[in-house]
Amino acid sequence: MLKYFSIASSSSGNCHFLTDGVTNILIDAGVSARKITAALAANELRLGDILYVLVTHSHQDHVHSVAALYEKYGVKVITNKLTAAELMKDLPKKAIKGVYTPGAAFAIGNIRINTFPLSHDAPCCNGFRFTGRTGESLAFATDLGFADMAVVDALAGAGLVVLESNYDEDMLQTGPYPQTLKRRICSATGHLCNVDCANALKELSSRGTRYFALAHLSDHSNTPETALAAAEKALEGTGCSVKALPKDGAGPVYILEKTEIWSA
Repeated sequence: MLKYFSIASSSSGNCHFLTDGVTNILIDAGVSARKITAALAANELRLGDILYVLVTHSHQDHVHSVAALYEKYGVKVITNKLTAAELMKDLPKKAIKGVYTPGAAFAIGNIRINTFPLSHDAPCCNGFRFTGRTGESLAFATDLGFADMAVVDALAGAGLVVLESNYDEDMLQTGPYPQTLKRRICSATGHLCNVDCANALKELSSRGTRYFALAHLSDHSNTPETALAAAEKALEGTGCSVKALPKDGAGPVYILEKTEIWSA
């Protein structure tokens, strides 16, 4: 079975944990090693238990402590070629364990990983779909300006979908950000708003997914309550469950098996 929980999920930093009980993976490392250590400890894990960090893209809120994790704990990076080139400005070549081709599939231990491109203003941003040995699956997509049918198809049918719900449109427009940043966030290469996320969840619910986690909520242009309200309205009557991931600290633990999923 696969086990997943978030360590941090916001505009300030992003990091997530996934394991099949043998292979332990971080998805991004955009917060300090101290925060990662504390969240792992809450689940009786240590940084020394982590083999790899799978990097979605090269923005600092996703790679802040990648170099420190390699230097102190030997945690190696798996990512795509363009992101690896960005990371090697601060990392030795030997820190890159593997380079995948976007759109291709590969495996880490017994965890199969399908990659798919996301529209974001970073070199080669990717989402992932993880499949365990007995068919259980988790699909993960943050940092995308829009969720078209190609993205929905990549997420569809997963036991748990972790999807960005970054900002509320009204809060963004009336908030403190300068206009240039507002335009960037709501552009096709920016971030996914609550309404667009909710629409994607509704489509995914019709294609078999029953559990959703809202990720990468903005610190200034969203709240968990606002994001959840949009998602719950879209999912009304479907019987689906949705939670907003916390900004910092270990989030809900999701345990995925072939036929069922629950959170603890």
